[in-house]
Formats: sequence, structure tokens, C-alpha cells
Amino acid sequence: MNSSSRSNLTSSTTVGPRSDFSGLSNRFTARISALLVALGLCAFASPRAFAEEGQATTSTLTDDYPLTTCIVMVGQKLGRGGKGHVVNYEGREVRLCCKKCVKDFNANPQKYLPILDAAVIAKEKPNYPLSTCVVSGQPLDPKSAVDFVYKNHLVRFCCADCKAPFLKEPDKFLGQLTSARTQRTKQ
Repeated sequence: MNSSSRSNLTSSTTVGPRSDFSGLSNRFTARISALLVALGLCAFASPRAFAEEGQATTSTLTDDYPLTTCIVMVGQKLGRGGKGHVVNYEGREVRLCCKKCVKDFNANPQKYLPILDAAVIAKEKPNYPLSTCVVSGQPLDPKSAVDFVYKNHLVRFCCADCKAPFLKEPDKFLGQLTSARTQRTKQ
């Protein structure tokens, strides 16, 4: 290698500690910018991503929740403007008065769900939009009809045997129920 090649090599290549931080500054700025963009996107991410474990976000709240009190600490008013702490349990919205009740509910939901079921039935039964079973089409006999709560909605069957077919295709049957409610509202 001759001396002119060596001088070109040393002038274009830095050996040892950098005295020029412009390259480092550009990389640092690019990384910080990428981090800020990522944090900005997180701010617009679904609030569900930041919810406490076992707690749904207020975006899942429905206006027709049947209770104003807690199902764990019976009689206790729901805090947070009547919304309380919301748990999404198997597609069901459950509102509780405090974090302790969330913990108690999560430990044994089957103990508390019958209280919510009874409230859903009491609220929806008087205005139930169908006079026939959503599965079989048979008339609903007031004495023998089976009331079932699915995702906080009352579904009435002519007999207990209709529950299994409903659970195989719930969206199909809920669609019929929703259509009937919509028709009733329009009248």
C-alpha cells in the first residue's frame, strides 16, 4: 500500500474513539423518534390493553345493565358514577362496587351470577318480544317456559331441550331475538 492510499484510507475511516458525534446523534434521534411514535400509538391503543386483570373497560358497558347495586356485597351501591368496577366474565358484563368484590367474584363467579340472572329476567321478561320459542318456534307456555340468561340477555325456551341447540348457534338465535326487539320498538 502506498502512502497516498494510506492517507485516503485514514481520512475516510475513523479509527479509535469518535471525535465526531453527528452519526451517533442521528442514530440516537432516530431511536428516540421511533420510541415516541410507539408510545404515541400506545396512547391510541384499546383501553382494554391497560385494564386491570379481570376487569373490563368502560367501553364495554351497556346502558341496560339491570342493577344499580353490587352482586357480591348485596345492597352496596355501585361507585364510579353507577358503573362500579366492571368485569367481563364469559362475555357477560358484571358490575361490582369495589376491587375486593372483583377478587371475591373472580374466586367464585357461580355463587354470584344467579343474582344477576334474576335481575336480567325481572327486567326483560315483561317486555320479552317473542311469544314463541326462539329455537323450536313452539308457543311459550307461561307455566312451563324456561328462562335462560345468555350474555346478560333473556332467552326463553318452550322446554329445557331447546337450550342445547341454542348454545350450538347462539348468534343465529340471538339475531332472531334482536330482530324481534327491533320490530317491537318500531311499533
